[in-house]
Amino acid sequence: MPEPATTELSPVRLQELLLEHPALDGFLTALACDLAGHLAEWDVSDAAITVVRPRRQTVHAGSGPGVSAHGQSAADPASGVLTIGLPVPLAGAGGAVLTVYSEHPGAFGPEAVQAVERAAAETATAVALALRLDAQTHRAENLQAALESRTVVDLAAGIIMAQNNCSQQSAVDILRSVSNSRNVKVRDIAAGVVAVVSDRVSTHFEE
Repeated sequence: MPEPATTELSPVRLQELLLEHPALDGFLTALACDLAGHLAEWDVSDAAITVVRPRRQTVHAGSGPGVSAHGQSAADPASGVLTIGLPVPLAGAGGAVLTVYSEHPGAFGPEAVQAVERAAAETATAVALALRLDAQTHRAENLQAALESRTVVDLAAGIIMAQNNCSQQSAVDILRSVSNSRNVKVRDIAAGVVAVVSDRVSTHFEE
């Protein structure tokens, strides 16, 4: 049995991974690869990290072909599978787990379990930071999409107001009525109105 691992996962290396892989799935994949190498002396062949995010898709990342996209070992489970929860604080329901795989039955004795637990604790802060950055990016993207949607709807309403000599509320009601009758989002209806007018203006200038 090997001696307990003494080499800690470097905080500098974890920071490098965050900078090199701003996307959450890319960061988790790179981290899983590093963890697999870090724990190789404990007969770990592959590692995977699974994150369950509230109201969003679960993210699973593995270190290599030994781990499928669904977090299961490609080899027989009896070959060695150890799953440990990462102490990552998540708002609401959710959580993160580190799963390591070995090709050798019975590889995970008490010392190996302790080594994996240490690795999970050492990476928890970096995972938590990656999740926070991912959440902020998600909110920013949603805000941008909402602003773009509002702009398109306002433009379409202005076009309808000019064409029908009606109020803004009446124009919006027309968009909503068409949206309901066609079962299409208001934004898509508005985008169609703007596109038609844009094509006409473009053709006019071309002539």
